[in-house]
Amino acid sequence: MAGRVKGLKTKKPLTDKVYRQVYLDIINGEILPDEFITEGQLVERFGVSKSPVREALIMLCNENVLECIPRRGYRVVLICRDEMKQIVETRQALELFMFERAFPRLTRQDLNRLRELNDSSSDAAQMTTMQKWEHNIAFHLELASYAGNQYMLRILADTLRDNARAYTLYSNYVKLHNAKVERDFHHRLISACEERDYEKAVELLKSDTEELLIRKISY
Repeated sequence: MAGRVKGLKTKKPLTDKVYRQVYLDIINGEILPDEFITEGQLVERFGVSKSPVREALIMLCNENVLECIPRRGYRVVLICRDEMKQIVETRQALELFMFERAFPRLTRQDLNRLRELNDSSSDAAQMTTMQKWEHNIAFHLELASYAGNQYMLRILADTLRDNARAYTLYSNYVKLHNAKVERDFHHRLISACEERDYEKAVELLKSDTEELLIRKISY
C-alpha cells in the first residue's frame, strides 16, 4: 500500500507517545473543545518528565490542533465553517485530479486491494472514531496512490487528517458517524471502477468528499 498517514510520528519515542495519545483523545472525543489540559496533568498521566510533554504540546500547537492559553493550559482549536469548506474543497480537488490519473491504470489486483481495505472495516461497532477514520483514510489514500504522484499523496494525507479532526470535533457528527454507510459508498465506488464507469465513479467520489458540508454540522 502506497498511501499511509505519516502525521503521527516523531523522532523521540516519549514525545511521540504523548503526541499520539493526545491527538487520538481529541479525535475520539475524550478531550472536548471547551476543556483545558495542562502539562502537569499529562506528566502525571504518562509518568514522564515535562520535556516530552512540552514538546508534544508545542507540536500540536504548531499544527493548529491545540492553542496555548496563558495561565489556563491548552485547549482544542475549533475549526470554523469557512475552514471546513476549504478543507473539503482541497480534498476534493486533490482526490478528483488523482482519480482521473489513476482510473485508466486500475488493475484487477488494485481493485481487489481496495475491496480488502473496505471489507476490513466490517467490525465498525467495536472501533473507536479514530480507528474508523484510519480505515477511511487508508482506503482513500490507496485509491489516490495509483495516480503515481507521491508529493500530492503526502498533501492529501495531511488534508484527510484535518478532515478527520473537523468531523470529530463536533458531538453531532460523532453520534451520526456511520461506518456502514461509508463502506457502502466505497463498495459502490469500486463497482463503478470495475464497470469502467468513470462518470459514476467520480459522482460517488464527489458525494463522499462533500459529506462534511452536506451534514451541516451545528456548533
